Amino acid sequence: MDTEHPDQDCNLLSDRNLLFSRLFLQHQKNIYTFILSMLHNAHDADDVMQDTLKVMLRRFEEFDPQSSFLAWGIAIARNVSRDLLKQRSNRATIFTAETQELIESLSLSRHDILSDRLDDLSKCVQMLPEQHRYLLNLRYTQCMKIKDIATHVGRPLQGVYKMFGRIHSRLRDCINSKRLSFRSSV
Repeated sequence: MDTEHPDQDCNLLSDRNLLFSRLFLQHQKNIYTFILSMLHNAHDADDVMQDTLKVMLRRFEEFDPQSSFLAWGIAIARNVSRDLLKQRSNRATIFTAETQELIESLSLSRHDILSDRLDDLSKCVQMLPEQHRYLLNLRYTQCMKIKDIATHVGRPLQGVYKMFGRIHSRLRDCINSKRLSFRSSV
């Protein structure tokens, strides 16, 4: 850093931090979608996303602004995801290296489709009544079992199963209608 002009260095760091923040916010959803497609588990994907962000921040000086931030972020996310999968593979082998590479390549090729579907899902969830969103939060964010949800909300177990069936059907219909309306507008 330039000791004669410390304010200039602060401005450069500030500009670099702003650039990182802008690029990360622009591509965060796509990077997360890639991670989720590799790991198939939201909690693991959240953890890997945080670790990926830490690595990206630490290595941002190495990033070439003329290159693709998304490709750079996905490369880091791939490595962090692989590290997690390797840790787990010590416990049980799930996929061979070749199979994992095939999954990664398919994940990249289907990335845009999955990202669009996640956008549609998010919009459809927001259209649900508050009580349904609350139940989805208990199940998928807090990872509660259906029987625990039934106890928590004071409803019979079978009634809660039926409620989730209706919620899932409603979400599926909503997502399909969004896909159909997109196809007909193209």
